Amino acid sequence: MKPGRVLDVGFGLGAFLQEAHLAGWKTEGIESSSAAYDYSKKALSSEVLLRLGDFARVNLVRDSYDLICFWDVLAHVEDPRAYLLKARSLLSANGIIVIKTPIRPTKR
Repeated sequence: MKPGRVLDVGFGLGAFLQEAHLAGWKTEGIESSSAAYDYSKKALSSEVLLRLGDFARVNLVRDSYDLICFWDVLAHVEDPRAYLLKARSLLSANGIIVIKTPIRPTKR
């Protein structure tokens, strides 16, 4: 996939955004933790657009992202379906959503 626009939902300390930026992506992130946001705002390039807030409530432009990532986020939100529906509306025509969730051991 060639670099385009990426949105990292719940970017934490910004490691993925940093790598994506270095690879040529136009990078944006939204984070609900003010501590993580403050850290990343200082640590990342000023070219990385960061927002503090709840993904479900922030206004973003429809059909504008080529890649939207949820790294260990959906397991921690009240309504993951709403997050995915919103993400789908923000994707460009051939955009991709990437989801990683934490592994939880099964009880035996």
